[in-house]
Amino acid sequence: MFLTEKDKENLKKIKIQKDRILYCLEKFGKITVNDCFYALGIAAAPRRIKDLRDKENIPIESIPKKGKDRWGQDTNYVEYTLDTDEYTDFKYFGGKYA
Repeated sequence: MFLTEKDKENLKKIKIQKDRILYCLEKFGKITVNDCFYALGIAAAPRRIKDLRDKENIPIESIPKKGKDRWGQDTNYVEYTLDTDEYTDFKYFGGKYA
């Protein structure tokens, strides 16, 4: 995930962690725990994702992925994606590719 300077300025204004994640999900369509930690400063990303699903009724899917860690060893991680077919009430952007 690549954040522009404008994205960083917008994210500074958003004080609630789950809303920062929602901003990135709406803009990029997907996010990982590492994205949340390094780009957004959110350490408890799975908890915030659960809050978005349960309290805000936002359709977020968990997709298991395989990759390599920094030492080249196999690792597993989860990529969270926004189901734009079910999610139509965009808070930050007007829809897919907005």
